[in-house]
Amino acid sequence: MRPTTVLVTAAGTATALNVLRALREQDTLALRLVGCDTNPAELVASARLCAAFQQVPPGDDPAYWPTLCDLCEREGVDVLIPVMDGEVEIAARMRDELVRLGVRTLLPPLDMVLACNDKRLTYDLLRHHAVPTPATWLPAELAASAGPPAWPVIVKPRCGVGSADVYHADDATELAVFLRRVDDPVIQEYLPGDEFTVDVLADDGGRILATVPRLRIQTKAGVSTKGRTLRDADLLERTARLCVAIGLRGPANVQWRRAGERLGCFEINPRFSGGLALTIAAGANTPLMLVQLCLGYAVAPAEFRTGVTMVRSWAEQFIFEEVS
Repeated sequence: MRPTTVLVTAAGTATALNVLRALREQDTLALRLVGCDTNPAELVASARLCAAFQQVPPGDDPAYWPTLCDLCEREGVDVLIPVMDGEVEIAARMRDELVRLGVRTLLPPLDMVLACNDKRLTYDLLRHHAVPTPATWLPAELAASAGPPAWPVIVKPRCGVGSADVYHADDATELAVFLRRVDDPVIQEYLPGDEFTVDVLADDGGRILATVPRLRIQTKAGVSTKGRTLRDADLLERTARLCVAIGLRGPANVQWRRAGERLGCFEINPRFSGGLALTIAAGANTPLMLVQLCLGYAVAPAEFRTGVTMVRSWAEQFIFEEVS
């Protein structure tokens, strides 16, 4: 019986590397891993984990989808795991085409993906479900209200990735500078306190199979570099209730901040997170669970270990050209 072929996109990211490692280092399923990225294989560390690899155009290039379909057909892809926000949106839009190609994936409805990828729509979604969240304005809305009720505020792209172009404005002068610097910005009330990410996985019926909270001790470029798993009943319950309410399917990470008694949710990403390695090390191999769900296996809810601390460091790979 041939192994199941799994395609992981954006293979050059920390998230994809963690997904590929989790699938390669398990012995439950026979898997053949395929990767793709906008960079060539020699510039993608995780390419060495893949049986096949292909360079593809960026997700916003019209050639991206035809190239991905060709790759799926040529490599006999059974399961697709999109990693970047834009790729998740494309896969959700093209769900019927993936079915025609015989490629299985597990994604939320398109309207939820669009709402989560747009910070203003995320705010509206959270408010609709009575989830505490920092006030969020479009520039015209804030101007009409004579400015924020308090400083500082956060300026970020409405549809941003990671921490790119995210700024902390302490007054109106800084706010004006950052609003000119960021394309299609939103302004968000600043929430102080500790930051948490909860990694989540839901099956095709919306049943929550994993919720793993992590304290983000340190982040760089939007990716957790130091973190610790914890068991927080309130955080677990709130996250699970939110994910059921919005119709989550597949993986997600939900971000919260807490200062004293105040807890606020400020981001929902319907994909695996950059800090996924910590969730896996704590015992919840959610990439493997996702593949099992796509293949129709019964999957039990995951347990995880609390008090697991992650400290990341650089690891280099060296590739030497052959000299003739």
